[in-house]
Parts: sequence; C-alpha cells; structure tokens
Amino acid sequence: MSNIHHQQSSPSKNENILLETVKTIGLSLVLAFGVRTFVAEARYIPSGSMEPTLQINDRLIIDKVSYDFISPQRGDIVVFNPTKTLLSENYHEAFIKRVIGLPKETVKVKNGLVYINGSPLKENYLEAKPDYQWGACNCTK
Repeated sequence: MSNIHHQQSSPSKNENILLETVKTIGLSLVLAFGVRTFVAEARYIPSGSMEPTLQINDRLIIDKVSYDFISPQRGDIVVFNPTKTLLSENYHEAFIKRVIGLPKETVKVKNGLVYINGSPLKENYLEAKPDYQWGACNCTK
C-alpha cells in the first residue's frame, strides 16, 4: 500500500489569500459607508457661532439615529442641512445649532433675552447676550 499525499498548489493558496483580502476590504468599505450614512458622522466646527460650548475646529461625532426614536429637547445640539431658501443664498454646509423652541411654542429675542411663550429663557451657554431683535416665531415642527 502506498500513501497518497495531496498537496495544495501554491497558486490556489495565493488566490484564497487574495480573495479573502478583497472580501475584507469590501466589507470594511460597506461598513464604513453604512455607518457614515446611517449611524454616525464626523464633523468639525467651522465658525464661532456656538461658542463657548463648541470652539472653532472642535471635532464631533454626530449621532444620526437617536431622533428616529425620541424628539429633540430644548438645549440639544443638532445638525441640519440648509433649507431651499438658504441654498439659494449660497449656504451649502450643514448647520450645527442648539434647539431653543419646541413645537407649539413662540420664540422671541428682545432686549438681549430670548423669550419662550413670553417668559425669558434661562440660558448659561451664551458667550454674549443677543444684540438683535427677532420674532415672534411660532414653532410648528
């Protein structure tokens, strides 16, 4: 009796390594694209409009899932895309802002204070008082 040994040829082993590498890279790209598109995204702060809370060039990871399950609350920091009106005025980057008004509330800025339904909003996150008048705006969404 003789023993027969089967040796796997070298090209087949190299093909398997190549196939596994391509599958690993492909899966990594799909996961990275999926996470960035549907779950989380990295952003940086380009301006001082959110100071002192967020500084210019701060880096953030934006959660894209939470508001599918809960509604935004006053004080939350949110990211949103420009409206059609803002797009027509050449604003193309997403905005990063704080939620102030909630549905069915009236928001007004007067004499350096923000008012919600006629009552001043207690806010400790502004670097300086607003130096403009605005409102009243009824929040609908």
